[in-house]
Amino acid sequence: MILLGLMMTLVSILLEQFVVVNMDQELAQKRGKVTELNYVIEQKWLNSQAQAQRALLSELVILLSGVERPNLGLKEYLKQLIEDLRFKGQLPQTQTMSQYNQLLKKVLGEYRESSLDFINDRYLQRVNLEKEIVALQMSQSRWKKVALLLQVLGLILILSREIFRH
Repeated sequence: MILLGLMMTLVSILLEQFVVVNMDQELAQKRGKVTELNYVIEQKWLNSQAQAQRALLSELVILLSGVERPNLGLKEYLKQLIEDLRFKGQLPQTQTMSQYNQLLKKVLGEYRESSLDFINDRYLQRVNLEKEIVALQMSQSRWKKVALLLQVLGLILILSREIFRH
């Protein structure tokens, strides 16, 4: 009886050390990834908002300038803005302000769409990680209960010898 009690106690200690501690490490790693994803999502959102505001401000400048042909400085600024919004097409050489305005609206729409796709993908990754964390926590809880049960049974078996002796 004592040997069986000692074996159960030893198995519970091994479960606690190898299974539960390993799960703790895995949980910490997954929580770190969730935190990282939250940061990436927030930064992408803020960057997207800043770029959108910059594009809308440029559209306002175009409308308020009232000229049909852009000067060199404005033309370079608009080209840089369109590049910053990750335009994938080829820019025509000569354009009027209204054409720049239309192109800017198109590029801004594409940029917003790609930003939202990026954010949605990261959010889905985060949700899946959070599901894995919950499943891992439940599994860890079960293993802790098994280890505790083995400890209690082992203690009962060890103490039962003393009880039966008297």
